[in-house]
Amino acid sequence: MKRYGLLSLLALLVFSVLVSAQPLRGSYFFENSLLRSKLNPAFAPQTHYVSVPVAGYASADILSNVGLSNFLFPVDDKTYTFLNDAVDASTFLDKLPADDPYFTAKVQTDLLGGGYRLNDRIYLTASLSVTGRGNADVSRALLEFAKKGRSGSIHSRSLPGLKAHLMSYATLSAGCSYDMEDLVPGLRVGGRLNLMTGLVSANATLHALDIRLDDDIVSATTRGNIGLAGFAYDPEGGFRSEKLKLRGFGASVDLGAEYRLRFDGFVNGLNLSASVGNLGRLSFGSANMLSADGSASFEGFNQIGDENFDLPAALDKVIEDFSSLTILTPGGATPLDYILDAEIYAGAEVPFLNDMLSAGILYSRYLSKSHFTLSFNASPLEWLNLNASYTFGPTNRMGFYAEYIPKKYVGFFFGFEKSSFKTNRNLLGVKNFTESLCLGLNILL
Repeated sequence: MKRYGLLSLLALLVFSVLVSAQPLRGSYFFENSLLRSKLNPAFAPQTHYVSVPVAGYASADILSNVGLSNFLFPVDDKTYTFLNDAVDASTFLDKLPADDPYFTAKVQTDLLGGGYRLNDRIYLTASLSVTGRGNADVSRALLEFAKKGRSGSIHSRSLPGLKAHLMSYATLSAGCSYDMEDLVPGLRVGGRLNLMTGLVSANATLHALDIRLDDDIVSATTRGNIGLAGFAYDPEGGFRSEKLKLRGFGASVDLGAEYRLRFDGFVNGLNLSASVGNLGRLSFGSANMLSADGSASFEGFNQIGDENFDLPAALDKVIEDFSSLTILTPGGATPLDYILDAEIYAGAEVPFLNDMLSAGILYSRYLSKSHFTLSFNASPLEWLNLNASYTFGPTNRMGFYAEYIPKKYVGFFFGFEKSSFKTNRNLLGVKNFTESLCLGLNILL
């Protein structure tokens, strides 16, 4: 029961992070786009709007520098995991990224939202949203030792700690964009205050991992701890969810500016903008702490991929052994605090052909990674925005964005970014798991 409780907990937390569907980077250079103020609070739409509850805005970013092709290898018309002796160590290590493999995701959906032009200078926005964030890092040294340990002269090693965390929280935001035309022609500034409260969180730290490899046996000893908010644990009953409630408190601010310089001629101007957001911290209050110390031995890794290998039975055995590696001991309660990852955006755009077309470059930093995006934007009709982009970063990817935005009634948008369209039959990324999606439906007034 204990191991199934652990798996249920992890599944619930992962679902809270991945259930919703890229911030609106594709909309960054469209002056009339409704929700690009989420990227820079200085941006102001050209109409009032009210978001359709839940459907008004949903976005997700998933970033990773590895995929299935990093761990599964075809050899002689068969597929083997990297641990099998049929896969050469150099073949596996050459496929790994130079940095530690990672997986990180952020999701946000607005429960309520809207924007209102107070007068010619001031535009106000407000929203109530739910956000999920998760990340996990695996030491490259761990994977290298797992592959080379048995064949090398060193069969045991103490590896650096591993970290993973998942959390979700609710945010009430209020923003204001102000036109500074009288002071500096073309300048607009903005700010947004975000008040947050935690919902659930899990923070796991593996302080030390001692591994020994002998022939077909892997022995491991761990020392670590887990902090839980929204879940409880006891050795007899395992994990159980606590009553959903608001936990702790947090606050952050977003600041931004936009400067528009107009020209006459084929090129219509130069638009510069920058913002920094998510400056703050979030506390989940008192969290249940568990120590995660244990040891276990795993057998049969070299058989994976063999013709007579029984995968379901092997996985059941690994789960059974894994339960002894994660013997959890309840401890006391302690505050669970996070300093939020700051998000930075800086863009330069050149519009031409009477603002129907433009080209832009956007620097962005989110999910602790930096990215540069080349963007080509078209507004062939007053109510239609189209964008094609290519982003350079830890993982390169292409993007597309489209928005239907009439002066009144209903508008909608859709955008995506993908590093590769190659997936397996379960839609898992072969090259890596990086992709983004955004969509929304809003009422225009």
